[in-house]
Amino acid sequence: MWKRLLAGVLCCLLLSGCITRPVEVTNTVKLTQVTAGNLPAQAGAITVEIDAHEDLNWFENTSNGLTLAFMQANSRQVISQLAKSPLGLQQILEGTITDPSIVQTDTFLIQPGTQLTVPVARAEMGKYFVIVAGYFSLNPTKSMLVFDTSLYLDRTYHLDPFALFHTDTPMYAPNELIHLSLDQTEINKEETVSSVFWLEGKGLFGNLFYGI
Repeated sequence: MWKRLLAGVLCCLLLSGCITRPVEVTNTVKLTQVTAGNLPAQAGAITVEIDAHEDLNWFENTSNGLTLAFMQANSRQVISQLAKSPLGLQQILEGTITDPSIVQTDTFLIQPGTQLTVPVARAEMGKYFVIVAGYFSLNPTKSMLVFDTSLYLDRTYHLDPFALFHTDTPMYAPNELIHLSLDQTEINKEETVSSVFWLEGKGLFGNLFYGI
């Protein structure tokens, strides 16, 4: 009887141990090793849900449309430089930056009260996703928001009677969903949130949905 019970316990442990799960990469050294293979161009990888206030870009007692820019870059340094003044933000909105670390810029015209879902292609080596809203003030603290691109790896856990260990696949970026809230005179940073997801992944029982 005890042999059967022990065999059953070991079987359950082995089954539960051979499971693959996505794990976020936070190790700074490892993140510096990101290559184009980890961050390739990918159509529709980023989805932005835009929710604009009815009194968007309020100025002199009237609402106004504004230009919205999504910029992707592979360097934090150039983003910090552009964020120092309204002039840098204006360059982003006009798409006049020639720095090679800026890998893609998409612009849209947003009207007051707009509710819109926009698919955006992830650019190759797009480590940072920058949102710039062309409010009249163009105050960088109110008109600009930066998201780091989350990187994950698939970690498969193995369990044997003697040791617990795992194997990892190369890093990759999952899909990203951003809910962007545009208030009257600034980006609402409390209500603007980002989440990552992937539709399918290999698990113990086949393809599963994963969301973070």
